[in-house]
Amino acid sequence: EKDGIQEDAARNALRNERQVELERSRSKLNGLVESNRLALGDCLDVGVPGGTEVLGSLQARADSLERSKAEASEERTRAEAKLEAVSSRLALERRVAEEKRREHRKREDQVGEPVSQETKVEDLVLQKEEKGKKIGDRIVMIGAYDKVFSTYIDNASETRACPACKRPFSEGHEELDEFLCRTRESRDQCPEKLENAKRIRDELLAEVDALRAKAGLVAEGGRLPG
Repeated sequence: EKDGIQEDAARNALRNERQVELERSRSKLNGLVESNRLALGDCLDVGVPGGTEVLGSLQARADSLERSKAEASEERTRAEAKLEAVSSRLALERRVAEEKRREHRKREDQVGEPVSQETKVEDLVLQKEEKGKKIGDRIVMIGAYDKVFSTYIDNASETRACPACKRPFSEGHEELDEFLCRTRESRDQCPEKLENAKRIRDELLAEVDALRAKAGLVAEGGRLPG
């Protein structure tokens, strides 16, 4: 503000100095024109305007130039103000975008899952719960297969026929032994498969619990920002 006042004072002083010089020039030119106007008119056989008229024309020209200068200064001031406003807006948008990126990375670390702008914590929970449900169905099926295989082994050994289609096995022991061998292998694999399925299910349930516990961290924002 202090610099602006000093600049205005300097401009006013310069304007006053120019006005004084203009008045001096006007007086001097008026005297020259008046003293030589008649003689110059007689020589050229034309009318020569008086000093006052010449000075008026010069003053009008000077005023026009001063107005043009003032208009150009105002236009430059408006352009500078507009440029400053645009620069401020861009800087603000950059800060907001950077803040959103930091918040996004923070919440992504808290949730423990890569999340996009449209991802909700509830969606992640539902996805894992759906996987857990499928694993639960698989656990039930593995347990059922274990019982079925044991029943097939007992029935086939007793009836010497296929437990599923009731077709008798061929004479001798080769076909029956082969069936019993394959069925026992399938049954023996059930405990390991069951253990793996339960482990995966428990891991999913733990992840769901963790997500639900952390849901409050992102609940305020609704959708996670990008």
